[in-house]
Amino acid sequence: MVDNSFLSDKTISLGETLLTRLDRSVFKPSAFLWFYFADAQTWRLIIAADVFAKRPIAESYRDFIEEFRSNPHIGTVGLENITLLSPRDGLLELLRTVPFIHTAAEDISGIRFKSNVINNVFISDVYIYRLT
Repeated sequence: MVDNSFLSDKTISLGETLLTRLDRSVFKPSAFLWFYFADAQTWRLIIAADVFAKRPIAESYRDFIEEFRSNPHIGTVGLENITLLSPRDGLLELLRTVPFIHTAAEDISGIRFKSNVINNVFISDVYIYRLT
């Protein structure tokens, strides 16, 4: 069962704020979304950027944490809820197979996609700000 209380208006707004901030940084996300992992019964903020694919993930997390902590308005999202990925990650590639959940590179959208199957993979719930 999806915990719908986590994905509140406040959480969605915090995501928009973080995405706006990251668009002005070296990260410039090509994918930014809340994804519910049913097996773990948890929501994760997934952020994908080319910079994450070009260097060791430990460096990416270190630099992201530095940027993340410099913005006090975003700190309530919690680093434990964030996953950094390469734009070519399999989950993102799977989501991109659905034409209507694509966004423009600079857009901040609000696409809810829940209780669907893509290529025999069940997607419990996802809130997409950006998926290019």
